[in-house]
Amino acid sequence: MSRWALVSGTKGTGKSRAVNRAAEALAARGVAIAGFVQDAIEADGERVGYRLRRLGRPDTRVVARKNATPRGPEDEAFCSYVFELGAFDEARRWLVEDAPTARVLFLDEVSKLEVAGRGHHAAIRDALAGDAIVVLSVQAAQVFGVLERFELGAPVAALETAEGGDLGAFVDALADAAGEVLA
Repeated sequence: MSRWALVSGTKGTGKSRAVNRAAEALAARGVAIAGFVQDAIEADGERVGYRLRRLGRPDTRVVARKNATPRGPEDEAFCSYVFELGAFDEARRWLVEDAPTARVLFLDEVSKLEVAGRGHHAAIRDALAGDAIVVLSVQAAQVFGVLERFELGAPVAALETAEGGDLGAFVDALADAAGEVLA
C-alpha cells in the first residue's frame, strides 16, 4: 500500500504555502525531499496563471494561463484555464529524476484534472508506486475523488489549512514516517 500524506483546504487557504513550509522544515531536519509546488502568477493583483516550481532546484515551468486560447495540440482547456501539456510531462521527468533519493515527495495542487485521469495523473501514479512518502496537496472538494481515483488508504499525516491545522505536528508526523521508510 502507498504511503502518503494529505494537505487539504479550500481555495486560497494556503495549501501551497503549507507545502513549501513543510518541505523547508523537513529539509532543515535532513530529510531528503523532492517534488513540485504550483505557484500563482499574478498581474495587476489578479491571478492569471500558475507556474510549477521544482523543489530543491531552480527549474520552473508555466503550467496554466487563465482565459487563454489553446495554441495547438500541446494545450488543453479545462475550467477557466489553458494548461500546457508539456509542463505535466516535465514535472513527471523531475519526479523520475529526483524520486530515487527522496524520502518525501511533494505534489502540489492535485485537482479535478488529475481525478479525470489527466494533468499530473501519471506522475502521481509513478510517485505512489515508489518508496517515498507522497504528500498530495488537494482542494477540499476533491479529496474524496483523489482517494477513490488513486485507491488510497489512510494517510500517514494530514493537514487541513482552512481550519488552521498544526503544521508542526504535520511535519513531525512526516519526519517520523520518513524515518520508517528506510528503517
